[in-house]
Amino acid sequence: MVVALDNRTCVSAALDRAGEWGSYFSATTGVADEPGWYPASALARSGGDVLSDQLERIAAETASTNGRVLAAFLVHRYAWRLAGPIAAVQLQTDALPDLGPEAVWIKPDGDPIGVAFAGDWHACGARFRADLTTHLEPLIAELRSRLPLGTRALWLIAADAFASAFVAAGELLDLRQEAVERIRSLILDPHDSAFRGKTGFFTVTVAGRAHTVVRRGSCCQSFRVDGEFCATCPRVPLLEQRRRVTAELSAETV
Repeated sequence: MVVALDNRTCVSAALDRAGEWGSYFSATTGVADEPGWYPASALARSGGDVLSDQLERIAAETASTNGRVLAAFLVHRYAWRLAGPIAAVQLQTDALPDLGPEAVWIKPDGDPIGVAFAGDWHACGARFRADLTTHLEPLIAELRSRLPLGTRALWLIAADAFASAFVAAGELLDLRQEAVERIRSLILDPHDSAFRGKTGFFTVTVAGRAHTVVRRGSCCQSFRVDGEFCATCPRVPLLEQRRRVTAELSAETV
């Protein structure tokens, strides 16, 4: 179902609010009249410069040329960049964006990548899941053709990014449980979803406050850069994840 025209004002208002949370939540409902914007499909073009430039940027930032690192970081960053504003709007209005070939535009030289949703907004979870799968398939295939990280790992890294974005938006909107329920029903739980895997959630309480935490379904490969597994890496046992996350959050409250 397409969101009625008069509800586009609600979508714009939700995006305006999200933009105040930080650049990874920002997006527009139209493409700015300025150079440097491309259809998102340009990122997945076979042998294309847009993807090559992004991989070179990650290599410079991480001081790593490891192919698994480059592929994992690229998918995670791009998926999070899409998911941040999508989560903010969906939790506030129930609306979801068209993710068709001409509906999503990016500005690759932004930091982070600029994103514009130029198509319709609707409220159909099944359509969104199918659109998101179709949107990411060419990018994952192109990365797999260039770099050694496996296809399944790339899908699960995207799932982790979307889960993290929804949890973050839910925290900011005080809609923590709703955020988990929404992302589960949209992409994590359906039996035919490419994003279905081991991505999960747990809660820790620090200083009397409950925190929802994403337990990742796939390793983000950052250990190849800094030599340590993330607190919520699937390579880390769940009890250790809880201990490490609690310690990190406790340190932030001091």
